[in-house]
Amino acid sequence: MLEAKRRGWPALPGADLAYVTAGLDVRFLRPAPLHDTVELHAVVTVADEPQTTVAAVLRYDGKVRAEATAVWKRWRPRTCPPDRKRNPSARVRSLGGGVVGGMVVVDGPLGGGEPLTGPAPAQRDDLGGDRDRGLLRGARTEVEPDR
Repeated sequence: MLEAKRRGWPALPGADLAYVTAGLDVRFLRPAPLHDTVELHAVVTVADEPQTTVAAVLRYDGKVRAEATAVWKRWRPRTCPPDRKRNPSARVRSLGGGVVGGMVVVDGPLGGGEPLTGPAPAQRDDLGGDRDRGLLRGARTEVEPDR
């Protein structure tokens, strides 16, 4: 990042980059052309050593087409405890993994994963299963129509 370079925040020892993208929020307000030239204006709104935030606006034909906020955080590489560096298999058990470049590599999943579940049973309003075969646990009323 240019801002980090300007402020003298280089990548930390053991890190390949000084910062990594922690968030990107884009709001599309109007359609934007794919093949025409557009204007992109970006402003650094927060520039601290642990985090940098940038606000951006995309314009075409004098109208705002999209707005974005990007957040970058300082990349602090994690270090392995000394006992894991000497004996990487002491804490990780793998069928075919190992250590590559100081990182523990493990096997992928075997097979296709768990089977899919079946559909849920249909919900029924079945009132015929109670003892009296009536409504609300009472005996049926006997109604005879007039003929």
